Amino acid sequence: MTTPAATLHLTEQWEQNPDRTFVWVVADSDAAYRLWQNVTFFATHKLLQRLAFFPLQDGLPYSGITNQSDTTAQTIQLLDRLARKEPL
Repeated sequence: MTTPAATLHLTEQWEQNPDRTFVWVVADSDAAYRLWQNVTFFATHKLLQRLAFFPLQDGLPYSGITNQSDTTAQTIQLLDRLARKEPL
């Protein structure tokens, strides 16, 4: 679990190294949501523009269950940003 203090430290590191991309991996969607809340509290507006969230997929491959359109759109948007090598 990422505590607010740990998130503050990571956010400070991100601000001090603006040319680097930081990836935070968490265990589940609840932890991702808490991390998102903490980062949006501590980060500057400039960093918030770079913040991206890779959503949890709704369906499993080959299960016949498809993702919701907003989940798919968010995933494609993030992959496009990565392909264009935008700083995240």
